[in-house]
Amino acid sequence: MNAYHVFPFFLLFSTVLYCQNIDTNYIAIPPYKGKVYFYSTTKNNQLSFQNTLNKYTLTYYPNSWGSMGVGFTYKALDLSIGLIPYGKREESVYGKVSRIDIQSHIYVRKFIIDAFLQSYSGLYSTSGIVTSNSYKVYKRNDISISQIGGNGIYIFNHNRFSAKAAYSQSEIQKKRIGTWALGIKLNIFSVNGDSSFTSSKLDSLFKPDYRFIKFSVLQTGFLGGYLQNWLYKNWTFSITVLAGLGEQMQYKQLISDVNKTYAHATMGIIENIRISAGYSKNNFYFLLAIISDNCSYPFDNNHLLNHGFGRIDCILGYRIFNKRFNPVFIY
Repeated sequence: MNAYHVFPFFLLFSTVLYCQNIDTNYIAIPPYKGKVYFYSTTKNNQLSFQNTLNKYTLTYYPNSWGSMGVGFTYKALDLSIGLIPYGKREESVYGKVSRIDIQSHIYVRKFIIDAFLQSYSGLYSTSGIVTSNSYKVYKRNDISISQIGGNGIYIFNHNRFSAKAAYSQSEIQKKRIGTWALGIKLNIFSVNGDSSFTSSKLDSLFKPDYRFIKFSVLQTGFLGGYLQNWLYKNWTFSITVLAGLGEQMQYKQLISDVNKTYAHATMGIIENIRISAGYSKNNFYFLLAIISDNCSYPFDNNHLLNHGFGRIDCILGYRIFNKRFNPVFIY
């Protein structure tokens, strides 16, 4: 048997092997190698310090913004460029922020992989007590937050459930389907300031043990939950709810003694929620996806720090480079 005979059998074997990875009654793969698309994306970030006993929450936000742009994909290559920023508030009122916010979400057959690298410097609050009738915004240009980490989520019913159909529109879900999932989280998170994270106006709510100037935590944990795709005509709707516990090693420095570091081991709640709505017909597709990641960092039963972040993406695209072909066998 010469090479001309071997190639068609190898091609046929590879095709059959690939098809065994998915149930084609549930998942279809569009016959296109690339896409061009228009997008808008908004990234959010917030940091809250709660006294649950007194039911008070101090919440900080960065004066952040979104962007609109265009993109192009070819196989695994994805290039995009932001053209128009939007959403930034007046800097004289809400402060100026410098940021790095990289959030990457990769959807493969069996896994969802999230990776994030964040750094924000300059926050503001509209919480009560720290604001006044004259000034509705409490600016803290000295506070910075940073984080690096990720999630790895295993999809159990991966041969029928398509995360790609729900969150990247690179596949088509043909039937309603759900699946359980289990994952791990690893992240390093820190908060720094030139003075106490709270305010002197809150001294009656937060005791000296919780008036920190620096706080950092190493967290490892497990999370699990359920993913569900629903169909209506050419629409796919999806929701993912995952939750779990993270083992934490916390370190803090207090405004009362900045030269001493206090270490504390504890557990905190972690959450990951995704919602999407997508439309696909022939070459055209539309996707609205919301992704939210939340972690709680408890100090005791009544005091905890909450960090939430995520993104909202809206994409309108057109598929190109049709890759459908009929194999020709040479003998």
